[in-house]
Amino acid sequence: MTEARYLGNIFDRPYPEPLPNFTDPGYANRHHLWVPEHETRAQILTNYNRACAHADSTIQSLPIDTRATVPWWPSPDVMLFNVLTHVLTETNRHAGHADILREQLTTTDADPTVDWPSHRSQIEAAARAAEQ
Repeated sequence: MTEARYLGNIFDRPYPEPLPNFTDPGYANRHHLWVPEHETRAQILTNYNRACAHADSTIQSLPIDTRATVPWWPSPDVMLFNVLTHVLTETNRHAGHADILREQLTTTDADPTVDWPSHRSQIEAAARAAEQ
């Protein structure tokens, strides 16, 4: 959860739940980026809202020019303003990706080599299983 990491841990306001770490074994496989099928939509939204509330607390508690270090950034010495800009950009980018995927799933079946109805069915089945 980007919000919890950047607007929590980076500013010495640790998120109360464990977050995947770049040094964790298996981090490179990016399993933490997927929502497990057994996790409900309500759980996902609750977790995200909790991370956002934690981030909001950081934003409200610290001056905009509070300094921190993001070790994996090329210029790691940053201010809260820089991190806020980064998180907003990431959120915007990912929302755009989701919108592109949604549009691609509803466009005409232009590529005859792809079984689009079957592909859409698989995605729909996964989404329905996740919402239960």
